[in-house]
Amino acid sequence: MKYFVFNKALDYDRGYTKNCCWEDGALTLKEGCKQGIVFSRLLDSREQGNIWHRLIGEPDIPMGASMDFLFYAGNERKLRVGEEERDIEEILTSAVISPEEKKRIFHPFLQMETKKPKDMLLFDIQGRYLWFAAELYGGEARPRLRNLTICFPKETWLRFLPGVYQKDKESRDFLERYLGIFQSVYEELEDAIRRDASWMDPEAAEPEFLRWLAQWLDMGNIPMWTPKKLKKLVKNAMRLFDLRGTRRGLLELVELYTGEKPLIVEEWQTREMKALPEKKAELKRLYGREPGRFTLLVKEEYLSSARDYQAMEQLVREAAPAWMEAKLVPLRPCIQLGDYTYLGINSRLGQYRPLKLDGLSAIPFTVIGGSGQEGGDGI
Repeated sequence: MKYFVFNKALDYDRGYTKNCCWEDGALTLKEGCKQGIVFSRLLDSREQGNIWHRLIGEPDIPMGASMDFLFYAGNERKLRVGEEERDIEEILTSAVISPEEKKRIFHPFLQMETKKPKDMLLFDIQGRYLWFAAELYGGEARPRLRNLTICFPKETWLRFLPGVYQKDKESRDFLERYLGIFQSVYEELEDAIRRDASWMDPEAAEPEFLRWLAQWLDMGNIPMWTPKKLKKLVKNAMRLFDLRGTRRGLLELVELYTGEKPLIVEEWQTREMKALPEKKAELKRLYGREPGRFTLLVKEEYLSSARDYQAMEQLVREAAPAWMEAKLVPLRPCIQLGDYTYLGINSRLGQYRPLKLDGLSAIPFTVIGGSGQEGGDGI
């Protein structure tokens, strides 16, 4: 069985679109548009008189919206328009010819119409070339179409039965369609078994299955992870479990979530600092003196809302040692004496301005101490 798949933006961009776009893995109407249309590219089965087999799609049509499909087919790639012959592909992709004019030109080749392209047999469509138009109508919500697959050539279980079942045309057509119900269920099950290994691969798993898989791995607050980050999390789950409850494990987990490695300051680090007596009180205020406590510093942009802050707190609680308490601190992009300020992390020195003899600039300097060599002249 062969097939054409429409599951990415390029598949539709190769045809013609008006007021439609690819958004979140689905074909839908552009924001603010109530009506749109898509013409597919020309699909070539490479066999004259080919009978098409089946269409499978995942339409999402909310209340007040609708989706109409028009299927065209023929054995010739060219057709006559007025006094000239033109290539069907050229007409399909043309931005000059309006959708209404295209439908008028293609009307003699119209072989099937459907309102909801979910799962249907295409036995009535015959011809080497197939193309379709999808008309989308929106109300308060927009319709969406995912994973459209067109299978060919026609294959039915009737070929496994004795020839006596194929003698009468009317009975044969009915039996083909009746058997097609069970054939579709069988083919879907067979395809699921064939793709079974990919379900265990985070890179290939669908977002919904990935979230389900993450729950089996005892990962809390799954909704806080985007699909892309969740793939990395599941992929590295076993290694992170080995590091659970360690400084390194916590750093890596937070980095997976934010994309940047955070800072951790533990109580013993501040205790060993050779600070002046007046600075020790400041260190205690910032980082504490409790042996079972550490400070985790994360850039403020990742803790911009109360929801983000609570999600990060839960993440840290799950990854930190059970006997330790974490203090989560957002790093603001500023310099404030006596606060959490780290040069090169959440603050930096001002821009260097070279000397200009314009009567306005001060003489700049970056080094005090002359040439830097022993015995050199100082400033």
